[in-house]
Amino acid sequence: MKKINLKITFILLITAFAVIFGCIKKDKDITPNIPYVNFESNKSIKSLIDGYVSGVDTIKEDWIIKGIVTANDESGNFYKTLYIQDDSAAINIQIDRTNMYNAFKVGQLVYIKLQGLCIGSYGGMVQIGFPYTDAGSPTCGRIPDIFVDDHLFRDDMPGNPPAPKLITNFNELSDSLKGKLVKLTGVVFETPCEPYSLDYSATSNKIIDKQGNVIELRTSNYANFRGKGLPIDTGSIVGIYSIYGTTKQFAIRDLNDVIFDSLCPSSFVNMVNESFASGTLGVFKQFSVLGTDTWKYGEHSGKYYAQVTGYDSGTANEDWLISPSFNMDAYYDESLIFETATKYDNPSGTLKLFYSNDYIGTGSPVAANWTEITPINLSTGNFAWVSSGNINFSTISGNKVYFALTYTCTSTNIPTWEVTNIRLRGKKN
Repeated sequence: MKKINLKITFILLITAFAVIFGCIKKDKDITPNIPYVNFESNKSIKSLIDGYVSGVDTIKEDWIIKGIVTANDESGNFYKTLYIQDDSAAINIQIDRTNMYNAFKVGQLVYIKLQGLCIGSYGGMVQIGFPYTDAGSPTCGRIPDIFVDDHLFRDDMPGNPPAPKLITNFNELSDSLKGKLVKLTGVVFETPCEPYSLDYSATSNKIIDKQGNVIELRTSNYANFRGKGLPIDTGSIVGIYSIYGTTKQFAIRDLNDVIFDSLCPSSFVNMVNESFASGTLGVFKQFSVLGTDTWKYGEHSGKYYAQVTGYDSGTANEDWLISPSFNMDAYYDESLIFETATKYDNPSGTLKLFYSNDYIGTGSPVAANWTEITPINLSTGNFAWVSSGNINFSTISGNKVYFALTYTCTSTNIPTWEVTNIRLRGKKN
């Protein structure tokens, strides 16, 4: 009898539990293996950014923000970085973890518990990170991998990212759009068919709107599309808007963000592509007509170049940097592009571009006939790197054509010039 009573009591208890918990209303059905967050955000991204003043601000409050992932590291163009966006603003999160796109896909809703993290600024872009001390100074670095799962929480399966803000005039790019997904429409590239990025360094390519305003497309040399050619004609491009100092910048997530009818034709051939990364003058030869200074290989902060300066001797110089010969009759739509940087004295008129049909390839170039090519866009000082833009070579004919950059200086006006990324390109006949 006692055993029967115990059994009845146990059954009644189980029934009571079932009734009580069955009456509790769930906010949301939970499906196994689908991430679910059981807490709410209590702060918007905009209010977080607006509250930041300067330096490194370590967050002590129990703040939680949420946002949808708009960019991740899948293509390699965003390194250890996530961008998230809510209805109010956008921000990037610096994370010391690779292949984050496997979990944090574009369109994924993410909640971030901010307590113990920090807010800092890089180049004028506010970002979330982890507080460190670097050489005695506080810094807001990447969130260590072991702490990521304590702060970032996915909710549900990925959906669609926010629709990008449509921009037809770059003057419309205000601070409120920093970090947000933006679509630039009716734009062209200054240097179509140039690679998105060089192999050894991040690269900036100019995007131009219908009003002539310019913004830099910034592409990492680790992006898996870096070697592809920029599109031609007019189109649209989607990406993340940012700034660095006072420079407006733009970055795409992958080539699906580039919406152009006319992509770079595969028929383009690089007749010469010299970055001087070999530690030599590469395919170019130098010849000094006057003075003892010469074109030499140089490198600074990972940038390689050919350099010439009259400062070494303090005397008048005439120095030639001469290309190999090209059969221009075997190509069409040829163009030349290169980058220059200069500093000191008055560099105007001291660097010029020529081509020749009768140079023999050795000895002094002054024995041949050379035609100057003008105008060309050159650096004006402070070692600021400037692209020449595409220089039309399609009118030059001949089966043995050379081009050369010449440096001339006096004993009293002796600027320094640096040249790199010299690329002659054409379509094969």
